[in-house]
Amino acid sequence: MNLKSRSYEAVQVLNDAKDSITSIDISEDEIVVGSIDGRIRIYDIRMGKLNEDFIGEPITNVCFSSDCQSLVVSSLDNTVRLIDKTSGQLLNDYSGHTH
Repeated sequence: MNLKSRSYEAVQVLNDAKDSITSIDISEDEIVVGSIDGRIRIYDIRMGKLNEDFIGEPITNVCFSSDCQSLVVSSLDNTVRLIDKTSGQLLNDYSGHTH
């Protein structure tokens, strides 16, 4: 509910994902979303911009690092990736985990 207007209508809808959203994290001015379509979407709420990176594997979880400069991304290929939020560059990947 929008408390100001007492309306149940959404203030904003972010509907860019082409498949199910599996993870969401929020910082002070950004929302990061991971999706089964293998994409990470970063919505800059203040600027009204969308940045998108393609990982290629379905995303299981995504979150901001503690300094909000990087993203930690896990995917169905049993890999955890550390990605620079601004450039999209892969900083490191961690794989090989088995049950």
